[in-house]
Amino acid sequence: MCNLHKESKFPNGKRLSELYDLFLTHRDFACTKEEYEGDIADSRVEERQGVRNCRWRRDSDGQLVVCGLDLRDRGARVLITPEGFTVNIKPGKLVFISYAREDLDTATEIKDAIDRTGLNGWLDVRYLRGGLPWKSQIARMIQKSDFFVAVLSKLSVEKRGYVQREIREALETALSIPESRTFIVPVRLDECEPKHPALLNLSWIDLFPDRKVGIRRLIQSLHAPLDEQ
Repeated sequence: MCNLHKESKFPNGKRLSELYDLFLTHRDFACTKEEYEGDIADSRVEERQGVRNCRWRRDSDGQLVVCGLDLRDRGARVLITPEGFTVNIKPGKLVFISYAREDLDTATEIKDAIDRTGLNGWLDVRYLRGGLPWKSQIARMIQKSDFFVAVLSKLSVEKRGYVQREIREALETALSIPESRTFIVPVRLDECEPKHPALLNLSWIDLFPDRKVGIRRLIQSLHAPLDEQ
C-alpha cells in the first residue's frame, strides 16, 4: 500500500458525501445508523468549507482504494472507478495451519478468527479434496502459502506422524523465502518446547494464559507490513 492522497474530490470527481449517498448504506459500516448519518452531515459541512476529506491510496495490486472506511467486512475494500465506486473483496493471504488431531478445536478457532480479518486460513479437514493424493495436496498448499502457523502443544511436539512432516516441509519451503520475511509462526497452546531446532530460533506466540490475547497477537503478526516482519 502506498501513495496516500487527501483531497476534496476523489480521482473520479466524486465527493465523500456522494460516496455515502450513491453507494454505501449504514449497514455496510461497523457503526450505528446515527454515527453514519452524522458522518454524512459532517462531510457536507467540510465540502462547503473546502476541507480536503477524500482520502485514497493505490493498493499493492494497483487499484485505487478509498481510505478511512470502517466497514463491517474486514476483507472488503471500496474501489474508485471512473463511473463511481464498487466493493471488492481482495484475496487474502493464505495461512496454512498445522496441528495435531488432538488440537483440532483450537486450530479451527484460529482459522475462524483470522478468516474474519480478511486472511484465508487453510485446514486440511476443511479443504482436502476427496479422491486426490492427500500428502501431495498438503505439500503443495504449504509451498503456496504466505504463512505457516505451527500449532504446538505438549501432545503435538511428542507425537509421531504427519504433523512432523508438515513442519519439515515448511522449514524446507522457508529456505526459498528471504530471511527478512516471516513465514513460519509457532503458536504454543501450553508450556511445550518444539523439537525442531529451527523453531527454537523463532519468536513464539503463546495462547496461554489468555487465548484471546494470544490470537490477537497472532493476527497482528500476520497483518504486519513487510518492512515490520
